[in-house]
Amino acid sequence: MYYYAWVTVRSSGFPLPGRPPTDFWMNACDPARQICLCAGAVLADSATGADGRTTISGPLRAGGCVPAGGLQIAVQGVVIYDPQTGCTAPLCLAIIVKSPDLTGSGGAPDCVVNLSDLIPFGMSYNSGLGQPGYNDCCDYNDDYKVNLSDFAYFGSHYQHHCP
Repeated sequence: MYYYAWVTVRSSGFPLPGRPPTDFWMNACDPARQICLCAGAVLADSATGADGRTTISGPLRAGGCVPAGGLQIAVQGVVIYDPQTGCTAPLCLAIIVKSPDLTGSGGAPDCVVNLSDLIPFGMSYNSGLGQPGYNDCCDYNDDYKVNLSDFAYFGSHYQHHCP
């Protein structure tokens, strides 16, 4: 998946120039969801400029599932807030993550697609939207059913992992 975001970093209304590209991070907006970001998965394209602005773009290398609710960006561990809400709520970007990496310790993805991930996939197999067992996280082609085409996608990523 490829994403692109313009980010302006400010504190008390003043721009913060010189924030290094490695200071940016993404988290799921829904606290019940977690993602596993691979090393180097989120880097700004450059340090923030004199106006506190930079871009973040590239393929998102991550495991887990965030089918709705989106992702939020954090800078040095501080979540960016939405100016539309008067900066009272985190800014959630409409980025959807669906990965065959469905399990790991504590319910969080573990950055590897293995046999344990096949269990939740198998429980959703041959189901469709509105049917018992349907899991949107296993519907990789977004056709509202979990079937052979989704299994093929899962299988093509079996044993993939990232540090």
